[in-house]
Amino acid sequence: ENPLLDGQCRDNSPCEDCRERSITEVKVARMANVCGNPWSCNFDDTLPALCKEYNRAWFKSRQVFEEEYVKGDKFPKTLRTGNFHSDIFQGYCKEKGTQGYKNMMTYDHEITC
Repeated sequence: ENPLLDGQCRDNSPCEDCRERSITEVKVARMANVCGNPWSCNFDDTLPALCKEYNRAWFKSRQVFEEEYVKGDKFPKTLRTGNFHSDIFQGYCKEKGTQGYKNMMTYDHEITC
């Protein structure tokens, strides 16, 4: 039993704990309330396996985005050298917490679309 879930879906029907599902079965998820935001570099051995898979998928998506869209000297790709659970965070986290997250860019960059 999970104290974070009341067992009711938004339509008040009974709900299953979707965190027990395979990530391949999940189409849309809001996992921050259970897993933490991916950029918080949150890892704990007690986290559900789906949280680890969710974070891995989020960071893989970030990597794909950078490979596809990040170009040039003014907006260089992030060096993925972080070694905090790199199998999950793909090199984007150097330690636990937001201070360990490797931002895609600094806030002084100007973006033109």
